[in-house]
Amino acid sequence: MSEALSRILDYARAFSEKIDRCRTTPVNATDWEDAYNRLNRFRERYLRENSYLDPLKLRRFVRSLRRTPSSKRCSTSDK
Repeated sequence: MSEALSRILDYARAFSEKIDRCRTTPVNATDWEDAYNRLNRFRERYLRENSYLDPLKLRRFVRSLRRTPSSKRCSTSDK
């Protein structure tokens, strides 16, 4: 896995884990705000690293996100 994709996945995992926690706990505005902030950091990291990504690996990553249930997203390694 490329270093750029690895950095992006770190942010994607953090966002995914927070959303999973938000879905299983009582509503807490602070948790949802933190999830939104994590999504923004994920987006910013993707935009920063996008030019360093191998297009084939990026396509595989996007396809895996579309097929994977949210509870398992971003936890798989690059195939």
